[in-house]
Amino acid sequence: MLSEVNNIEGDWNIIDYSQHPECIGCQLEITRDEINPDIFHVQVRIINTIKCDFRYIADIDLWEHSTVVSTKMAGPLEKLNQERVISSFIDSIENLEVQGGVQLIARTVDGDLILLEHPREENQIISSQ
Repeated sequence: MLSEVNNIEGDWNIIDYSQHPECIGCQLEITRDEINPDIFHVQVRIINTIKCDFRYIADIDLWEHSTVVSTKMAGPLEKLNQERVISSFIDSIENLEVQGGVQLIARTVDGDLILLEHPREENQIISSQ
């Protein structure tokens, strides 16, 4: 699992979220903490910025996360509803798994699976390495 954790950084687009197809195309940015390499910052921007920190505990192969926080700007109801769904999705992530270096599978506590992949240009760079 450690090699998968090392490949988790980058931009990830939601390509399959059957429970909420309106979220397909939303992009998550995952960055590793500069001080603690077990902590990853997840950020999504739609109208507001939604953030959450995840920590990978290698000894027991477990992800835990902080409270999801968001800015509070107004906008179109459709986009605000999308933010609500994404915020709830991030808050319910139980496991993150990178497959083949280009796909990320997020599993929620409810058993939902959300498939993400690097944007096309980034996919080509990763595939050629």
